[in-house]
Amino acid sequence: MKNKTLVDEFIGFIDDYKISKVDAFIKQVKSDLEKLPINNKEFDVICSNALEPVNLDNVQAQFLKVYSNNFPEAFGEWNEYHRSQEYKSQSLKTKIVNKVKKEFPAQGTKDEVKRILDQHKLAYNLDLSLEIIKQGLDNKSIQAIEEQKTNWLRQLNDINEKYNYSNWLDWASSNAKNVNFATHIAKLTHSGISGASNIFFNKTDDKNYLSTASLKNRKVEVSQNDNRFSPIGKLLQLRSNNESLSDLLKNGNLAIFEQFAKDEEQLSKWRKGFSSVFSEKDIATTHYLAKQIYFPINHNNHCDAKNYHLVSPMMSSSLDQEIFEKVNFAKYSKEMVEIRKQKRGEVYHQDIQVSYPRLAILKVTASNHGNAGSPLNGKRSGKRYLLPSTPPTWKVIQQPPLNQKTMYAGEFDKRAWKTVKELQKYLIKLNTKEFGNKPIRDQVKQHINDVINILFDYVLYIQAMPAGWSEKSKLIEAHALWLDINRDDKKFQEKRKSGQWQDDICQDFGLWMNSKLSNKKMKLVKFEKDKWAKLLKNRLNLFDKGLEKSQ
Repeated sequence: MKNKTLVDEFIGFIDDYKISKVDAFIKQVKSDLEKLPINNKEFDVICSNALEPVNLDNVQAQFLKVYSNNFPEAFGEWNEYHRSQEYKSQSLKTKIVNKVKKEFPAQGTKDEVKRILDQHKLAYNLDLSLEIIKQGLDNKSIQAIEEQKTNWLRQLNDINEKYNYSNWLDWASSNAKNVNFATHIAKLTHSGISGASNIFFNKTDDKNYLSTASLKNRKVEVSQNDNRFSPIGKLLQLRSNNESLSDLLKNGNLAIFEQFAKDEEQLSKWRKGFSSVFSEKDIATTHYLAKQIYFPINHNNHCDAKNYHLVSPMMSSSLDQEIFEKVNFAKYSKEMVEIRKQKRGEVYHQDIQVSYPRLAILKVTASNHGNAGSPLNGKRSGKRYLLPSTPPTWKVIQQPPLNQKTMYAGEFDKRAWKTVKELQKYLIKLNTKEFGNKPIRDQVKQHINDVINILFDYVLYIQAMPAGWSEKSKLIEAHALWLDINRDDKKFQEKRKSGQWQDDICQDFGLWMNSKLSNKKMKLVKFEKDKWAKLLKNRLNLFDKGLEKSQ
């Protein structure tokens, strides 16, 4: 038999669906039984044991295949409990699951054990369960059960008929036209969209911006118009040994389904039905909630599609999945967790830490992820990670002070205001607190020197600009002589070398400091202005001489 492993994948796929339906059916039967007028204190336990029995012979046989002979003692304990009067099926199942999880803590162990314990549901014998339940009941109770039995058997028969492999393939192939491969899912743009065509985008582009076209190994959705067709999409995603069921069906290869077909005619019907998934589909319909807004970028020819820019494109599930996987790797992978741990401990790590700061999360069809007809959206739990799209922080390109009379206005004023404000607060406090003269003088001097440091930084910044700008400026001459140090003007350079401009610079600094420090609570006078000017004068000589030496 060809592709046996893929066949087993298919059988397991259908069996899991059938088990889930039988499981829901058993719960419904149990609920119906609890509503019947049955007077028996132990009826609930009897009912559970009979409806959901544990077939230990089958469990042991399956365990020997999957886990080898690792539970000889456990098998004895389980059999002893099964024969005891205290036996409860749910309690025994819990014991089995816990024992296997302890011996085999690997991921997926619990699901594997549950599958083994539920194998009996594939050929569920309701008659046998009801016979066990009826033992010890009075005729009235037995009659009540018999009246419900016909309805229960019909429901169970419907499940068996639907999940017969041949019948299920009939249903799946006839409804395959409602399923298609897609990269862009209309419903993920807005959950209220219905009937709009999805898009399969298979082009690649090496441009430098991130889009679906830039993904070389993109994840492709198997989407459906209605969630009841989602099993067909999941069927097409079955893989085994690097072999994909969808690839086989695309090429018309139905060898894995041959054993389930009654005849060649039925097999041909399946082939034709599944081929509709891969046929080229036109984008037939859209929806007003899809918000496909096109903006004209060339008014000369409105008919040409190249002259429009798509402002609000349909959401790309393939792109979202790629971002989701990369973000989750950065957040939760063992490698990144270890790197962050080393970083917190200030310990070197040879690998690079990957992080995506300032992410936003958009919930898509959050209440029911399957409602979107998107398996990948279900795997993402309806999450879309949105990268920050804020504009860049622009760095202002500073200009020389062309339109101001004094260099102390404008940019320098912005740079120094915080330091000046701190000095102002300190001086205001002196009105209510007494300090020795020496500490006060030292503290004030430190603040002024901080302002002068800011001034020198600003001056060096302006002096580094292309020379000659001051010819067209409104600056006071003394200020221009200090700032435009390399101006190609003989008279200008002679005045600079004289140094007489320094007194004006210092006096203007004193006036500026007084104007900034004065307020309603404190008025500064000429004496303070001269002090600020003197502090600058002492340092300006050294600053300018150092500048001349460096040139």
